[in-house]
Amino acid sequence: MKRPILLALYIVAIHWNTLFIPLMRDEGEYAYSAQLLLSGHTPYTESFLQKPPMIIYTYCLGDARIVMIISHFLAALLMSNTCSMFLLPTLLLMPRLGQCSANVEQFMILPIVLMYVLVKRRDTTLMLGGLAAITILYKYTAIPIVFCILLQRRYSWKEFLELSSSFSITSFAILRPFLGDDKLLDCTYYFNQAYVASHHLKFVYFEQNVEAILFTYWMAVLFGCLSPSYLILVALFCTAASPYSHYYLLAIPFIAISAGNGVEKFLAYLEHRGLEKSKYTRPLITLVLVIGSLYQSWDLLIEPNVAPKLYGDQPFIEAKEVAFKVKSLTSPNDKILIMGSEPEILYYSGRFSATRFDIMYPLFLDTNLKEKYQIEAIENLETPEVIVEVHSWFSMQGCGKFSEYVEELKNDYELVSETKQFSIYKRK
Repeated sequence: MKRPILLALYIVAIHWNTLFIPLMRDEGEYAYSAQLLLSGHTPYTESFLQKPPMIIYTYCLGDARIVMIISHFLAALLMSNTCSMFLLPTLLLMPRLGQCSANVEQFMILPIVLMYVLVKRRDTTLMLGGLAAITILYKYTAIPIVFCILLQRRYSWKEFLELSSSFSITSFAILRPFLGDDKLLDCTYYFNQAYVASHHLKFVYFEQNVEAILFTYWMAVLFGCLSPSYLILVALFCTAASPYSHYYLLAIPFIAISAGNGVEKFLAYLEHRGLEKSKYTRPLITLVLVIGSLYQSWDLLIEPNVAPKLYGDQPFIEAKEVAFKVKSLTSPNDKILIMGSEPEILYYSGRFSATRFDIMYPLFLDTNLKEKYQIEAIENLETPEVIVEVHSWFSMQGCGKFSEYVEELKNDYELVSETKQFSIYKRK
């Protein structure tokens, strides 16, 4: 009973300093889509969410960062040894990987670990099918990982039917509110496909992100236990050498398992040689590995005002202040146009977007769909009460025809507030 309590306290402690900082862009996107769903509106039709629906349901549960911490705790409890149990939440916090943000990958850890544990047991086929559907409907790129986990055992025809039925029923239940909406595939598949097709793989990013997790992995190599190493490779393959470090989080459970198994194998060797006599050997080795992994995140734990250091030039801190200003300038039924990719403003202000393009990336990223989206945005734009311009290269670049259209539209608006990274215009 002491281990779960100690684990819970440890996870809360390492997240406490970053738990209440302003939401970043992706979190704002998910929170806004959840706000739409809870208000009776339809995400994908009224927002450009690029992830499948599971993340919407997750954000509907409440404060996503608290939900993330709870999911990390439950996933860690499923680990078979102390070292893996404490390494998992530690590695998920590493600055070049998860940081503190409640990204999609953070919530995929629990169903992935559950599948890894349950696949070795009989009479769990129905649960495996449901977990497979949940994982994939967080992010389609998890399909290879799910497939490889499920292949760790053989299935009878009855079990295969149970697995397929459970997967299908769970998928239908998750997708049901969005069936018949062609915007779901447009946002989550066609746009992502066009984006990938227009960008060449740059393995320098792959090398940088993998370097961040090598300490624990090579410790596992030295201890000689590589049982889930092929799943580590599959998870790294699923990143497609992405520059976005949080994509690499899906390898973390298997790295933690590998390291923990390596420690246990090392201790068994010591015992076999008659060398392990102290009950403190296992905790001490675990502590060394945890501290060695945690040192990269140390500033997140002790920095008094961590948000500026964490976010740098990104406009997330100022976006929260802008949202409150927007709220004071509008009524609940007014529509807002964010000329940038900061949907957290919509979430904080409790207002809805005048276009489904609550992020501007589809309108300015160099894909074959860019001009189509610009025309759609012009044709379907509702008259906004307030226009918020974002002065950040990370958030907004030229949107061609749509930018020209909005410039003309601004003749009917007056500038009411301007900061380093935002300008707010209200309709005259």
